[in-house]
Amino acid sequence: MIFLIDLDGTLLDSEHLHHRAWANVLDESPTFIQNAITTSIYNNFLYDKDLRQEKIREMCKFENIKLMKNADLFIEFIVDNNINHVVVTNTDRIVVEHFRRKVPILNKLKNWVVREDYVRPKPSPECYELALKLFRDGDEEVIGFENSKEGIKSVRGVTNNVFVIYPETDYLKVLEHIQTECPKKFGMRPTNLNHMGRKKLKPLRIACAMAGSLALVIVLWSLRSGWQTSSERSMASL
Repeated sequence: MIFLIDLDGTLLDSEHLHHRAWANVLDESPTFIQNAITTSIYNNFLYDKDLRQEKIREMCKFENIKLMKNADLFIEFIVDNNINHVVVTNTDRIVVEHFRRKVPILNKLKNWVVREDYVRPKPSPECYELALKLFRDGDEEVIGFENSKEGIKSVRGVTNNVFVIYPETDYLKVLEHIQTECPKKFGMRPTNLNHMGRKKLKPLRIACAMAGSLALVIVLWSLRSGWQTSSERSMASL
């Protein structure tokens, strides 16, 4: 089993930081930047190398960087169960290293593919194809974790098993679903989370039924309606 995991908006609540950094560079509001990226209007700044270097410097000034809700338990789960994994991001290496210093638990995830490692950014599947070359073995099943339409399109170039992560997603529910629906695939006991001192998880509501394996199933995670809004977020800024 291999987990392919996006970073910004999936493991880290950091998309707004990218918008703020661009806003600082261009002397615009974060709202303007977000709208420009989402609508692909006036977003040529994303591809200017000099401006991108300024944006990287701004990103490295941020101190308050947070994980998505209970993403720390997801990371511990991966480590405790020795799950093959790669974090695959459009974010530059310098910024990723800054994130890892500020959020040390990220360093428990050993395999990383960052923007400098590949040529074509998401939605191209190149980054995920590169990730699989690290250790893919035969018919090993692959599960992706993404939050944007570009990222989903990218990871679907290598697997149709995708968890869509929303701002409201609670990774405790993701873990419960993985453990209860795929115990044979993972070889895991539902008690793996007990040592974390968490109360018993509530029943999970999922967007589509799972049958046997995860083959050809996309699981859409949302605690409120709004798939269109979430799917319109662009990865080009990262």
